[in-house]
Amino acid sequence: MDFLKILLHVFNIIFTLAGLVMMSIGIWTAVDKIYISSIVGDTLFSSASYLAIVVGIITVFFSIMGIYATAKEHLNLLFVFFGCLCLAAILMLVGGIIAVVFKSEIEGTMVGEMRKTLIEGYGQDADVTDAWDRVQSDMRCCAISETLVEGGSSDYSGPYVDGTIPDANELQYQDSWPIYKRTDWFNRQKNLPKDSKKYVPKSCCVYDSGEYKSLTYCQNFASGPPTTYQNMWTNNHLYYDGCYNKAKTKMLDHADILVALGFVFAFIMIGGIVVTFFVIRRIYNEKEGDAKRRREPDNL
Repeated sequence: MDFLKILLHVFNIIFTLAGLVMMSIGIWTAVDKIYISSIVGDTLFSSASYLAIVVGIITVFFSIMGIYATAKEHLNLLFVFFGCLCLAAILMLVGGIIAVVFKSEIEGTMVGEMRKTLIEGYGQDADVTDAWDRVQSDMRCCAISETLVEGGSSDYSGPYVDGTIPDANELQYQDSWPIYKRTDWFNRQKNLPKDSKKYVPKSCCVYDSGEYKSLTYCQNFASGPPTTYQNMWTNNHLYYDGCYNKAKTKMLDHADILVALGFVFAFIMIGGIVVTFFVIRRIYNEKEGDAKRRREPDNL
């Protein structure tokens, strides 16, 4: 076995491992964090995750095919393998570019989209509601931010869904607990007395050792948030951190992984493409030489 074939076998083993890693990262991202896309209104993150899964599966398949084709010196299969390598390299570059674009867009649009999905979707759209509940429970946060975030479209001058007007003490907290008073979820409680209303969902409540500390104090605390903002007594049963910074950090970390995998594996595959080209050329020349010798008349 010559050097080029050994080198191509090494590349195929690397490609198989790379495909498994890419597929695993894509599945992990899709299953574990893709729900965040529902609250930030951006499909680029989910697209990059699914693309990583598809590319991983394709890479594992053609790597196994490449090992067989190289061992048997099967020229037609090597041509197919060469084409698959080119396709996979392009897809990985595309995935990396999508992740880069996502990173550049997310900070400029995320706040506005989170406000939009929470106000317009919570309690009305099941997918959005579930996504928000999961984000708040998993990340131990509530709403968007403890204080008003600059940027994004926001109009908090209007009344809440029950007709009440935000008082001066509430204005700086409009991206936090009071935002739930603008949702369809809160509107369904408009006929309940004040002391029976739930001002935040239970996903905003502190959950420890397999149980909530106190849903009653968390969702309706007479001396502080989320019910009143005049005394501002601390509510130890309620999450104070907003989800914006935590979700942004999580998504950017995952995007960094997808960018690194996409570009690193793409350049590795370009090396494999070059080696495959020379292997194909050598095998083709050998077969042409053998065919030419068989066509030559016997001089004896």
